[in-house]
Amino acid sequence: MPWFLSSVWVLMAWISCCARSGSDPMRDKPAFADVAALGRKLGVQLPADTEVLGVTTESGGPDDAVFAKLRFSKDQLDEFLKRTGAIRFRAGGADVLGPDRGFWDPHRAKSLRVARVQQPSSRGLILGIDQSEAKVVVIYALNHGM
Repeated sequence: MPWFLSSVWVLMAWISCCARSGSDPMRDKPAFADVAALGRKLGVQLPADTEVLGVTTESGGPDDAVFAKLRFSKDQLDEFLKRTGAIRFRAGGADVLGPDRGFWDPHRAKSLRVARVQQPSSRGLILGIDQSEAKVVVIYALNHGM
């Protein structure tokens, strides 16, 4: 199955779950003090200077997901991508990351590139990268079960 179809299914299930519960888990910017623990939850090693702009987790049904919006120095990007295994990016693709909700706003990114990384244990990672700022990069990371 093409990667974008499985991603669309994940997002549809997530949106459906939130619509039923009437909640908006991305309304606030929850704090996440332990960047290394968040990296493990996402399945990546985050740079030491990572600033967590927002994170939330979703569970229920056949799938679960972790949504994290991150920012770190541009000079850390190449090493971060090397560690994640993300090598094939395409321009745009904010729709693959779902709708904008609270801190999670990939449609507002000025210059977004998207890649999908297969992880162990049937996990998937979708990365959206916005490099439009001079010194920092903003990462939208969506880790989900399949």
